[in-house]
Amino acid sequence: MNVCDYFLKNYQNLSDDGDAWVQRMRSSFSNFDKKFVYGNSYDFGDFDSCISTKVDALNVVGKHCMIKFQSKDVIGVNPPSSLRNLKWKNIDVSFGGAVCVPNECGKDAIKYITDQLFNGTTLTLSTDYEQEDFCQVEKSINIKFGDYLLISLILLYILTIFYITWRTKGRKSNTDLLSSFSLTSSLKSLFEVESSSFYFLKPIRAILYMGLVQFHSVFVRAYFPLSNSEKMLKFEEGSYSKIVSTFPFALTGFFVISSVLTTKKMLELLDKKSFNFFVMLIDRYTRIVIVVAALVFVNIFVNGLELYQAPYYFPDQASKECREYWWTTLLLIQNYYHPTTSQMCLPQCWFLSANFQFFLLTPLVIYPIWRWKKSVFFIIPALLGMSQGIIFLFAMEHNQFLKQTNFFAITHPKFAKYYLHSHYLASAWIIGMLVGVLFHRCKKLEMNLAIKSALISFIIFMFFKLFGWKFVFESTKPSIFLFTIDRLLLALFAASVLILCNYWDGGKKNSRSAPKKPNKIWVAIDNVGLSLYVVHSAVIIASTVIRKQAQTFDMVHIYIDNVSDFMLSFECAILLYLFVEIPFRKVIKKLLMKRFRQPKVTDQVLNDFRV
Repeated sequence: MNVCDYFLKNYQNLSDDGDAWVQRMRSSFSNFDKKFVYGNSYDFGDFDSCISTKVDALNVVGKHCMIKFQSKDVIGVNPPSSLRNLKWKNIDVSFGGAVCVPNECGKDAIKYITDQLFNGTTLTLSTDYEQEDFCQVEKSINIKFGDYLLISLILLYILTIFYITWRTKGRKSNTDLLSSFSLTSSLKSLFEVESSSFYFLKPIRAILYMGLVQFHSVFVRAYFPLSNSEKMLKFEEGSYSKIVSTFPFALTGFFVISSVLTTKKMLELLDKKSFNFFVMLIDRYTRIVIVVAALVFVNIFVNGLELYQAPYYFPDQASKECREYWWTTLLLIQNYYHPTTSQMCLPQCWFLSANFQFFLLTPLVIYPIWRWKKSVFFIIPALLGMSQGIIFLFAMEHNQFLKQTNFFAITHPKFAKYYLHSHYLASAWIIGMLVGVLFHRCKKLEMNLAIKSALISFIIFMFFKLFGWKFVFESTKPSIFLFTIDRLLLALFAASVLILCNYWDGGKKNSRSAPKKPNKIWVAIDNVGLSLYVVHSAVIIASTVIRKQAQTFDMVHIYIDNVSDFMLSFECAILLYLFVEIPFRKVIKKLLMKRFRQPKVTDQVLNDFRV
């Protein structure tokens, strides 16, 4: 009889007799009675005690395993369902915890132990959860030669940048490629404001970035639960949580803003006969990929270093998707290649993929409008109608699914297809193109009419948000019509904000006073926005998975955690911006200027094309 069989056969008796090593094995469930059935709330128990368990006489080594179950039973507790499915019925409930077993035990033993602890329940291990991949035993830090080489290369790169900064200090003109890595010039870029940009966009985008980080902090902690769900539910009902939960829609605002700037810049360059889509394409693609490639590198190589142990910290799992699917991420096609975010290398980068795909198609719409003007302007409303028709057909086809599923179950393949694929997101970009044309060509009278339209769309949006989804949630039967127009109304609301801000800030064609330059803090947050967007999810996940004990899930602690997540993400984004994004962007800019020999045109495009 091996150790695991002995452990299972005598588990209950040994526990009742107070056997020390079995009690230690059971310690992961020590505070895990009612908490277990309140939802997907993982209780780690005593992680350090578990993995340090050793009984030499029996050759026992402790193994700490995260467990995840599914059940349709209410299990005698109200609310019966998980945090993300509270308002829906007749769906699988996901919840879990941790168990400590001898190293020889596999998932069958884990199932047996949990059945013993929770008699009378019909629990099944999640089918998409490979149990033994989420078990840990005590390990010594094992740094290989390749790890030392990697760390040495990173340090060498950082020291080289400091050396270049020292060598180029005091130079008035730095045209060589190496000077692009000077920290002095990169720091200047951090607070640089483009003269022809919309100044009012700086604080708007900065606020959206801040809100998005706050939302993802809450979302990640719900996806990796660190506290009892009962406490999480109380927090979810609070005003702070209500405000934070609205920020997923910030992405719609980003689509609209990016579309407005892209459209306006293309029309300006067409007017000047200096439109070069190839240059803009290279600049757009490289600007995104430089930052994304840096995070892919970190995920593959740095995340694979086993320097720490914690219940959620699995280095191999963290880098698995990036080792296999790095190429779809760098080609910006991962939002179509992968059915769910859980299979993506960098899940947060689906937005950048969709944004770039819209950018590729924009000239096909903008050039005919510039060339034939009003005679082909019907293209925009036609595309908008087509986009809404696609969403309507999706809602018709999956209406039953929408009735029974949390609206933000983004890991579900059906919803992820709607949420991630570009052709379902087109309405925001199309509205942005319409506003971009308006900013480029409108006169003062037309602007006043646009303001009235913006106010009307704002009223419709607020009515929809206050009363529309209330009906949906209370009835648990999403209206196909409401589902269809949701993103459209969000885009109209974002467009109305841009129009009003442009009018009040003073645009070129309707200015009453010169626009004021924004505060340096807003400028810095906006300038590092791309790095902040890419890096913040990695920072939040890293700060979550290194925890060893359950989190105190109350208003004060959550707020402090969220603020610290933003500050840490902002600091990491600044480092990424100074050491990677700006230096390589300058190198590419200099190469393009040399290749196309259009320094003025190219410089204008690359400096001002911040979309």
